[in-house]
Amino acid sequence: RTYFNDHPFPVASRGAGGLQTSPEETAFRWQGLSEWMDRGLTFWWFDHNWAFSIPPPMVNTSITSGEWDNLDNAAWGSHVYYNAVSQFDETVRDPAGDTFYQRPMTLTKF
Repeated sequence: RTYFNDHPFPVASRGAGGLQTSPEETAFRWQGLSEWMDRGLTFWWFDHNWAFSIPPPMVNTSITSGEWDNLDNAAWGSHVYYNAVSQFDETVRDPAGDTFYQRPMTLTKF
């Protein structure tokens, strides 16, 4: 069992799509996270301590201090990563009989 940490950069900030709930961003995030889990990665550590990070919804910035209705990037990023692991577990690992953790796991330092 192993994990990676990630310093995510939003697609909108590099001109490749819309905000956090856009089809471009959700497809990019899901493809990137699930591809590594499919290769055997167990879980993710969402690292929001760099100068850039994915912002909360409705915020077009790549800096770590983005906030929307009191939702900051640490809480939003943790939510995104947890749900990606949860969805992957439910659709890939559980049907394959891999129930090592029995529930999704991600790490974040607030």
